[in-house]
Amino acid sequence: MLVLGPATPAQADPIPPTDYPPVAISDIPRARHIVTDVYGNVTVGCPIGTATNAAKTFDPSGSVVQTIATGSTWREFCDWDSVVGVDGTVFLYAEPNSYTHQVQAWRNGSMVWEYTIPCGSNTSLVATAIGTDGNFYFVAKARSRKM
Repeated sequence: MLVLGPATPAQADPIPPTDYPPVAISDIPRARHIVTDVYGNVTVGCPIGTATNAAKTFDPSGSVVQTIATGSTWREFCDWDSVVGVDGTVFLYAEPNSYTHQVQAWRNGSMVWEYTIPCGSNTSLVATAIGTDGNFYFVAKARSRKM
């Protein structure tokens, strides 16, 4: 059998460059985490210890399309364990206090659901992902206690 084909490997269609305008987010003073979605939106969040612990989602024009905030200075939002679903739902790790660890889903500025991870204060979230089936998956591990 003889098969003739092109001498160069297959190429994907080029992705057009996206030029996002500069956006000031002074109400998220310690912003350090960014996740994106399929619509070109960008969600920026901050760690615990800030005034609002907010996360904001911006569309490609720079307009705010979602604000996530509880007003608690303890709750951890948009740390390294955040992902965005195909419908724009932002999945976040949250610590309402040092004994409770949660995963939350936010869409259009409202919490859609919240799940408390059942290991108490010894829990840490180590990985999050959106599966090809659209479901949210996470891995949590129990931290060892040193005596």
